[in-house]
Amino acid sequence: MAKEHPHSPPALEFQDGLFHQAMNLLKQAGYKRTAHREALIRFFIKNQGPFSTDTVQGMNKNLDKVTIYRSLAKFEEINLLRRIDFGDGIIRYESNLRDSDHHHHVVCIKCSKVEAIEHCEINGIEQIEKQTGFTSLRHSLEFFGVCPQCQ
Repeated sequence: MAKEHPHSPPALEFQDGLFHQAMNLLKQAGYKRTAHREALIRFFIKNQGPFSTDTVQGMNKNLDKVTIYRSLAKFEEINLLRRIDFGDGIIRYESNLRDSDHHHHVVCIKCSKVEAIEHCEINGIEQIEKQTGFTSLRHSLEFFGVCPQCQ
């Protein structure tokens, strides 16, 4: 069944653990630890997305758009964030740090409401890799329909 989001805001000690995990990923990838990157990582740990870059900037007014774009691209590159594309020309990002972060979305085609779906039926990634020779496979699956409020 669809829910508003698959995870509630994490407890403070869990947030700190995720933050340290993210900082270690940045360090391993050769990226410097900056106040701006720390602020963005804390934002994505505390807030459940997906968020557009405009939304991220609106909620982090001390960060300029160029810093946000560059940081989000780096975070996606090292799997801190995952990119979400609902086909509306707006790229969104959400955390990819928790084991429970993998989920899909259902989007209302009238009001753009987004709900997360915890259940994922896509299995056998290893088998697909073996059959095709592709490596590092990932998938994205989004559903579109009309929400109860718009019906």
